[in-house]
Amino acid sequence: KEKLSEMKPSGGYVVSVDIGDFRIVNNVCGEKAGDQLLISVWDVLQDMTMPGELSAHINADQFVMYLNMNDENAIVDRLKMLTTELHTLVEVLNVPHVMPYFGICALKGYESLEQVYSRASQAKNRIKTRRDAKYAFYDDKIFQQAIDNKNLEDGFENAIEYEEFEVWYQPKYDTMEGKIVGAE
Repeated sequence: KEKLSEMKPSGGYVVSVDIGDFRIVNNVCGEKAGDQLLISVWDVLQDMTMPGELSAHINADQFVMYLNMNDENAIVDRLKMLTTELHTLVEVLNVPHVMPYFGICALKGYESLEQVYSRASQAKNRIKTRRDAKYAFYDDKIFQQAIDNKNLEDGFENAIEYEEFEVWYQPKYDTMEGKIVGAE
């Protein structure tokens, strides 16, 4: 954070990086293999960091990068190269397959680095349960949707207490008999 503040970048992106299923490496191969994987991931991140950019280890299997780029397609290409390098580590270190996930947020337009990192992490966390996406760019719509979902969840207990839920059944229709035979 201090180094990036000293650089005073006018643009670029913060990328939150998480190694999905990392605990499997620790559980199957032991903590020593897990530590070696983290060291190797760090080495790859350092090798892929260009002049004017930064990478850092946050904790456990979480890293952060600052990419001094403004083209989203170029960022995606770079993250794909990074993913390929990380897949090579799995073979070299003989550990179970792990998948990196990336959340990306533009540095411009936000008040603090903490805010940018938090939003990059939000984008990353939205895709961690999916297997079809490895990266996501932060969008204010994502943030608003998360707030709306949380407000909805927070209102469940009151809605139950005040009997605000309605049960609607969809009839199951037997076309051979020509009558309703159940509901779901």
